[in-house]
Amino acid sequence: MANIRWQRLILRGFGCYRDEFTIELDNKSVLALPNEAGKSTLVAGLAAVLFGLPNISDPTKFGQARYRNWHDAPEFSGELYFAVDKQNYHLVRKFATHEVTLRRHDGQQWVQVPQATGTDNPSASRPFRGYRELLQQLLGVSSLDLFLATFCPSQPLPEPEGLDAAVQGLLAGAGGSKATAVQQLLESEIKDITRYYGEPLGRARGGNKDRQLEELQDAIANCERQIESGRESADELQLTQARLAALTEERQAKQHLLTTRSATLQAWSEWRTQAERYQHGLEQQQQVEQALYRARQLEEQAEALESQLATYTLFTQGSVEWEQFLEQQLERERDLARLQREQTALQAELTQLKAHEEQTLNNYEQRKQKLAAAVDQAQERYAALVTEEATGSELEQDYHRRFGDLQLTPAELLAAIKQRMQGQVRGRRRQKPAASGAGLIWASRLVGMLLAAISYVFWGQTAGPLGLAVSLACCLLGWLLPLLGGKHSSLAPSPVNLALKRCQDLQATQTFLESLLAAQATRPTSAALAAAQAQLAKAQAELASCQGMIAAYSKRETGGRSNAENRLAAQQIQIEALTGQLSAAAARIAALGEAIPADWVALRQQYQAYRRLEQSLNEIRQAQAALWSAQQVAGLASLARRALDLQNTLAATRLAWQTLVDKNPGLPSLGGESAMHPQEQFERLKAETAELQQAIADLQREEEALLRRRAQLEGQEPVNIAVAQECLQELRHQEERHSLEVNALGLAYRQLEAARIDYSANHRERLAAQVSHYFGQITGQPERRVELDADFAVSLRGSADQVISPAQLSQGARDQLYLSLRLAIADLLSEDICLPLILDDPFVNCDGERLERIRQALAAVAKERQIWLLTHNPQFVDWGSC
Repeated sequence: MANIRWQRLILRGFGCYRDEFTIELDNKSVLALPNEAGKSTLVAGLAAVLFGLPNISDPTKFGQARYRNWHDAPEFSGELYFAVDKQNYHLVRKFATHEVTLRRHDGQQWVQVPQATGTDNPSASRPFRGYRELLQQLLGVSSLDLFLATFCPSQPLPEPEGLDAAVQGLLAGAGGSKATAVQQLLESEIKDITRYYGEPLGRARGGNKDRQLEELQDAIANCERQIESGRESADELQLTQARLAALTEERQAKQHLLTTRSATLQAWSEWRTQAERYQHGLEQQQQVEQALYRARQLEEQAEALESQLATYTLFTQGSVEWEQFLEQQLERERDLARLQREQTALQAELTQLKAHEEQTLNNYEQRKQKLAAAVDQAQERYAALVTEEATGSELEQDYHRRFGDLQLTPAELLAAIKQRMQGQVRGRRRQKPAASGAGLIWASRLVGMLLAAISYVFWGQTAGPLGLAVSLACCLLGWLLPLLGGKHSSLAPSPVNLALKRCQDLQATQTFLESLLAAQATRPTSAALAAAQAQLAKAQAELASCQGMIAAYSKRETGGRSNAENRLAAQQIQIEALTGQLSAAAARIAALGEAIPADWVALRQQYQAYRRLEQSLNEIRQAQAALWSAQQVAGLASLARRALDLQNTLAATRLAWQTLVDKNPGLPSLGGESAMHPQEQFERLKAETAELQQAIADLQREEEALLRRRAQLEGQEPVNIAVAQECLQELRHQEERHSLEVNALGLAYRQLEAARIDYSANHRERLAAQVSHYFGQITGQPERRVELDADFAVSLRGSADQVISPAQLSQGARDQLYLSLRLAIADLLSEDICLPLILDDPFVNCDGERLERIRQALAAVAKERQIWLLTHNPQFVDWGSC
């Protein structure tokens, strides 16, 4: 089961929160604020971010007019952070524009969910399907009313008489009406509309008497019959009159045409002779006219070509083979361009080589400097170690020369000198004459201190407290030995005393011994000297290797650069040679009196155009010669005279032919298609004449029959079709409305019946058991059971099996019963998704004992579901720790 937790709510310009207000919902479960401090506004803000805020102007309803801040807030929006199991989501909504953005955290960053990002207007006819479906998938609820009614209990709780309606509203959205009463109302409305109410209500049969819908259908059928009959009569009369007029006109036209066709048949033989003569002359004239037109075109083209050739003076001079000459210069230009491109690329390559060589040498130089610095550092360290070794050795030799025969360590001697100097100071203060006895005492004490120091240095530091105790015992023994030996005991000379006697200046000897001990402490070992020497040798070897690499690289790069420079020089020689050859060719053209060409490609194109013009002119001359030969003339003038003679002859023939056609209009016109096939036209004219005679007879018979039918139709009573159609349209609208109403009422009835049966069969007993569990836990009376009938009416059954109405309970018990219903309904509606509960001060009528039980019940629910309690009573603050 998916567990949902509200984490953080941010509101801007919402209700009493003008500026940005943020509340962490996951860190607390109880929010105690005084009245009018915005507790209910937070619940409304949470619901508005999830389901939107309708843009309605009624401030009494859930909408923008009610919750927009009055003080011109800079922004009107909200954000909600929530988690579904371990997946975190971030929802942002702008209330004014209804824009929503949903993001999901993938473990590293927030990722937008495209199918749930867009415009979600709760007042729109088409909701944002992607967002609503994802909201249903994540939260198990996509309805604002269901969310507020089920998961946000608030005060005031319903009265006893409204308790059943509230439960039904939560479970089935019935709006407070019982299912049975609503079904009866729907059934009554369907029976008033139609006698066939069995099918909409899901039954086998209906009634026997026609109702509104059947009466409308009969009236529609009668009206349709009247309209159809009137329309058929009117249409037939109109068609009959139109056909009579058309028949009369058609008969007269055919009669006139028949007269004309009869006269035309008599003049047909002469027309055929004139047509053949004219056709022969026309063919001759067309041939000559076409030849003349073609000859004039060729002459104009030849003159134009000669004029264009006259502009190409360069190619008509000298003895230059222009095709080969120009191709050679173009080849040189291509070679020159190629060499220049190669030269540019080679220069770029050379520049790149120099830059790369310089960069590489800089890198090598930097590495060389670092290695040289490392060599200097290693040399300095090695020299320092050698110096320390020499200093320590010199001090030790001096010590062994002075005190080596006494078998006394420098530390012991230093301690004795310090003791002697301290004893001299005490002796001067006490002014005791027994110097030898005091010296013996101090020698014993000094030996004890030395033993204590040596034992602590070599053993006491590792032995811990035991070593420290031994060191103190040695020191104490040195101090007590003189006392135990007595005043008159005689002491033999010790190495310490002998060494002290050799010290003429105790202060200088002390300084010498301290320097010796310091040198011994810092004197380097043989391993340290060997390591420093090895590090120096390694640094020197790396420096030498780097210098060798620099030399080898310089030699290699110098060779590569030299090769590139040699290639560049060779290309420059070739470029200069080609440039000289092109300049010589340009000078040759200049010698012919033309300007030096700036572009050899353009000059070659000019030559090619010149050659094309020459070829075209030759082709035209050949075509002219062939034309003169075909027409048997000497030239263009002779051909023009022949064309004029043929034109005059053809005009005379046409005039005689036209005169015949004018006298007989039925003959084919001049130049028509029929003139090309006179025999076919003659036969067709004879057939048309016979057809016209038969058609005129048929038209006369049809005209007589139509006159008789018109007389019959004009004797019938007419129908007003326009008024009848308006009446029919109104009847059909009423039928459609009644049919839609029957279908809608039947669908509502069936859906309500199916929902009632489904709830009664599947959920009523489970809901009653869960309500009984919560109510018994809150009231401490588990023997009381809550029962729900088929209409989900609530009642209780006591320990004596008596039925208890909610109206018989106190106000506090009714509130607790309603709270139990809310908790049970929440469990029932979200079996797969555990949505948080928000309680807005619902416990105002509960005593202390009941409050404690409610707290325990909510604590048990809070283990599976997040609960957020809003209250004005500070005594509920500690509920957040339960």
